[in-house]
Amino acid sequence: MLCLFSSRFLVLENNFITFLKQFNFDEIQTWSITIKQKNKIYDNYSLFYVPKTYQREVISYKDSHFISCDLINYNSEIRDEKIINYDFFLAIREKLGLDNRYLKFEKLIINLKNIDKDFFRLINCPFSGYFVSERLKIAIENNGYQSMRFEEIESIDNKVKVIY
Repeated sequence: MLCLFSSRFLVLENNFITFLKQFNFDEIQTWSITIKQKNKIYDNYSLFYVPKTYQREVISYKDSHFISCDLINYNSEIRDEKIINYDFFLAIREKLGLDNRYLKFEKLIINLKNIDKDFFRLINCPFSGYFVSERLKIAIENNGYQSMRFEEIESIDNKVKVIY
């Protein structure tokens, strides 16, 4: 099982970032920040960012099913769109946008067989965000870290199928 966070920067406590470093993920970037909330100053936080993304590797575009529809009325003028890879996905999405059409998936296959990361990111694709492995999720919960919500990918949208 993998779980989803926001797809941009995260604001994390520095000791949590230290905890994360024992898991398998790519290079990270952090920037110390100071947070002011209700006249209190917190200086033990950082912006957290994972620059490498995996939408090319884990989304099986050719096995997924995409459609396009009118940008305003999603239930009109529905057409099947054959998407073969990430670059084609971006090109078709841009072209459809110029025609006031919207590209969406009816079935999305996410293949995680060839990724060994405990923490990775997908962007600019049908299902963007930060994802964590079951191993990392359990470690987070067992170490008492709070204020996070985990959801299985397939429970977020029943049109998504994950291959492990």
